[in-house]
Amino acid sequence: MRAIIFTLLLFTVNLSFSQINTPRVSPASEVEQMVGLTEIGIEYSRPSMRGREVFGNLVPFGKVWRTGADNSTKISFDTDVIISGKTIQSGTYSIFSIPNKESWEIILYSDVELWGVPRDWSENKIVFSSMFDVKKLKKSNTVETFTISFNDLTNNDVNMSISWENTSVDIKIEVPTRSMVESDINKVLSDNPKSSDYYAAAVFYRQENINLDKALEWMNKAIEMNESPRFWQYRQQSLIMAANDKFADAVDFIGWYNKHSYTTLQISKSDAKSTYLAYHEGHEGYENRSYRNKTWLVAAAEKVAARADRYRKQLLSCPL
Repeated sequence: MRAIIFTLLLFTVNLSFSQINTPRVSPASEVEQMVGLTEIGIEYSRPSMRGREVFGNLVPFGKVWRTGADNSTKISFDTDVIISGKTIQSGTYSIFSIPNKESWEIILYSDVELWGVPRDWSENKIVFSSMFDVKKLKKSNTVETFTISFNDLTNNDVNMSISWENTSVDIKIEVPTRSMVESDINKVLSDNPKSSDYYAAAVFYRQENINLDKALEWMNKAIEMNESPRFWQYRQQSLIMAANDKFADAVDFIGWYNKHSYTTLQISKSDAKSTYLAYHEGHEGYENRSYRNKTWLVAAAEKVAARADRYRKQLLSCPL
């Protein structure tokens, strides 16, 4: 009898320590996303439907879920962020959720070294919780494998989407890009700034569509400090002029630049495609044919040329 028991134990141990490597049922995944100047990271496992009904069955409604599989799903921020109007300090947190048919409660939990939902769940360890609406997906858009992704990215925010089966939940995460850059601008421009500093500050304000009068002042300063301004500086200057409703000044610049392209590169004034390429790439870039491998740019130039030809024909048909 002892021999039989010993044999069974030995067999069990051998099964427990198999040397065969097999894939995990729910593969591990990592996602990193820069949002402005903030890095957001996700570590999670990805279960698949495999013919199962997920929400309301495999994942019950109204109960805390690990939001994935195996180890708890983790999210990290290297700056403070804002979610649903609440400030979350930089750090790493576990993501738990309570799914329901119409909305989910998303929870950030301070413990991160966890396997699933902790048995000793503590309300004191909840750093954040808020409700988010469920977006039902069409059957043709069914998500077979549990997915966390980042969408609708801007310098200042991003949507973190949690999707599986016919359900998707978007969590908007706001980051402090603008305040961080403005702090840096104030610091750098107050201490012997260079032309490139004024240029970078002006372009940022134009991209953010803020303080456009200040952006134009800084861009003018950047060009004044540069003995040989480059085409891309002039291009940004014209864009900032247009953004400030100084359209006549912007058109004057484009006219001056195109005339310069005519005299320097012998580009015909009626050659809209080449004129556009020279404007975009600069005279040196145009001469070196830097646009050759930029199919998107050549396509844009061809559209400009087609539009110019259409306008030319319309003008010719107009009675004088």
